[in-house]
Formats: sequence, structure tokens, C-alpha cells
Amino acid sequence: MPVCRDCSVSISVQSRTGRCRKCSLAVTNADPEIKRRRREGIRARYTDADYAARRNAQLHRAHMAARRDPETARRLNQNIHIARQRLNDPDVRDKFLASRRDAGMKRSATCMAWCPPDKVEEYRRLTRSKRMHAEDAKRVILESLTPFEKQLAKVKAGASISEVIPFKRRADPDYSLTGGASRWMAS
Repeated sequence: MPVCRDCSVSISVQSRTGRCRKCSLAVTNADPEIKRRRREGIRARYTDADYAARRNAQLHRAHMAARRDPETARRLNQNIHIARQRLNDPDVRDKFLASRRDAGMKRSATCMAWCPPDKVEEYRRLTRSKRMHAEDAKRVILESLTPFEKQLAKVKAGASISEVIPFKRRADPDYSLTGGASRWMAS
């Protein structure tokens, strides 16, 4: 039975790519040419006035259908009330903006957990100033790390440090290949 050439999962004999579905989708979605064509298609679709009108009508129908359900309508009204509070009351607005800043910092810390803290600014410089793709910048940062920094990052991520003790054969085995006790035979 054939296996995926990327992850060694068994695949169908009819697979044209030689990959499992997951790996095939990952390779397809990582292709810059496919990404470019996909973006162009989406932009072209949204420039069409008929498509935009149909999409807006569809969203309006979905919103009105949600409004018919009393529980959903109550939640929507509650969310509108909260949003108005945040926009109009300066105390609530300041608290809300502060919480968004904290949430952004936590999100950045989560997304950048792979990167050592002293390299975060270098990564941002590569992606923002140098306009490097995120995966390329990540590769550059990870290649610049010393082996010690790589191991330190793994430990900070939760890996445990363990000493690998190689297996050593005893100098005088208790039994020989002939089945007798070797130390008795030697004497």
C-alpha cells in the first residue's frame, strides 16, 4: 500500500499527488502562485456589483432570521448595548481600550512563543521593514540561534532535561552463548 511522501501515512493507490489529503492541502495552500490567483479571484468577485448586492441581501436575511429567535435577539441587543457603552462612556471606553491592549500583548506572546524574547524585534524588523514573508523570517531567526538557545527555548516551552545514559555491556557476562555460566567455565 502506498504511503504519503511527506508524513508516511497510508494513502489510496489513486492518489495523483503521492500525498495524503492533509499534506496535499498544506502544499497547495503554501504555493505563492495559488495564493495570488485566489486573492485575485476574491477581489474580482467583490468588485462585481451583483455579487456584492446578493451577498449583502444574504447577510441581511441571516440577520433578520436571527432576530426572529428571541434568545438570539436578546444577545444581539445586549451586544449593541455594550458596544454603545464602550463608545460613549469615557471610563468604560478607557478600560475597554486598556483590556484590548493587554489582549493584544497576550496574543502576540502566544503567537511569538517560538521566538526567543531578544529576537522578537529582529523578527518584526524582517517582516515589517524588509517585507519578508513570515515563514521566511521565522526560518532566518531559527537558523541564527545557537544550539544552546534552541535547547533553552525547548525547556522554556515545557520540555524536560534528561541525561541520556548509553547502554553499557558488562565486562563479565553471567552466561555465555553456549548456555553455561561463563565465569565458572573460565576457572
